[in-house]
Amino acid sequence: MPLPSPNLDDRTFEQLVDQARRRIRRTCPDWTDLSPGDPGIVLLELFSFLTETMIYRLNRVPEKVYIELLRLIGVTLQPPAAASVILRFRRSDGDDQPIEITRGTRVASARPGGRAGAEAEPPIFTTSVTVTIPAGQRHVEVLAHHCVQVDGELAGVG
Repeated sequence: MPLPSPNLDDRTFEQLVDQARRRIRRTCPDWTDLSPGDPGIVLLELFSFLTETMIYRLNRVPEKVYIELLRLIGVTLQPPAAASVILRFRRSDGDDQPIEITRGTRVASARPGGRAGAEAEPPIFTTSVTVTIPAGQRHVEVLAHHCVQVDGELAGVG
């Protein structure tokens, strides 16, 4: 997944022209002709156009440069890894027998309705070790990963 590109400057041509006209009124009160036909305004619009083009290019920093800039400020990217979570299994009321949760137990959560993408399959997490809820205890926690467990796969013929 690519990193989201930063929007370093989001000013438009119209905003740049308006900002320059306000500055003209403040610093040069003798300049009264601010119509589009005035040579000074033509130059102002030209510079605004070139500035907008430069801002457009500035906001398209290549991902490699963006990663290097992040590295310079001390941010390092982590390699891809499976999502992991600590699952808590609870026993129902009245049940007091030991319950074994085997390695490879698959668990998914129900997604709340009304969100974008709610019709997609929920993520399925797989427990990484076998745990037991002893008699007298109410719950147990176990580490699970978002992955597909493969118990036996041929590595090749040698």
